[in-house]
Amino acid sequence: MKNLLTVFFCIVSFSVFSQNFNETYPYPGFGDQVELEETGYRLMGFGSDFSGDHLLVIHINKFGNIIQTRKIYFGFDFFSSSFTLRSAVDRDGNHYLNMSSNSDSVSLVKLSPEWQEVWRKNLTNKQGEITSLKVTTDNHIIAAARQKLYKLDTNGNIIWQTYHGEVDVIDSKAYSIMEDANGDVFVTGY
Repeated sequence: MKNLLTVFFCIVSFSVFSQNFNETYPYPGFGDQVELEETGYRLMGFGSDFSGDHLLVIHINKFGNIIQTRKIYFGFDFFSSSFTLRSAVDRDGNHYLNMSSNSDSVSLVKLSPEWQEVWRKNLTNKQGEITSLKVTTDNHIIAAARQKLYKLDTNGNIIWQTYHGEVDVIDSKAYSIMEDANGDVFVTGY
C-alpha cells in the first residue's frame, strides 16, 4: 500500500509541476532560438515571405499563447535554410543578431530594446558567418566567426580580435563561448 501511495503522489507531483503546453506556430523556416522573458518566452528565427527576408520574433506567455508577433525587415536578402540565428542581449536590453554570410556585407546587427535597428557591423568580410555570440560581464560582446574571435563594445567598435582554432583548418567554427569570473574567455567548437 505504501508503494502504491508513493507512485500516486509521484504522478500527481509530476502532473502539477510539469510544463502544461505543447503548441505549434505556423511560421515556416522559424525557431532557431528560445529565450526566457519576464512574461514567458521569446521565440526567434529567420524567415522569408512575399515582402522579403525577415527576423521573426514571437513573444508567448507561460501557457504558450501568443502575446505579440514581430516581423523585422532589414531591406536586403539574407535568408538561407542552412543559416542559424545567434543572438545575445546586453544589460540594457539591446539585442545583437548575426546575419548570414551571403547578406549585403552585414554580419552583426544591434537592435534597441524596442526592436529598432541601431547599427550594422561587418566583421568578417564574407569569410564566414558568426557562429556564436556572448555578452560579457563588462557588457561587451564577444562574437566568434570562422577562425576569428572579436570583442566589441556596445557601439560596435572592435576592442580586440584574434584567431582561434587551428591555422590550417579553414572551416574552424566556434559554437560556444564561456567566460569565467576573471574575464577569461573559453571557446569550444571544431
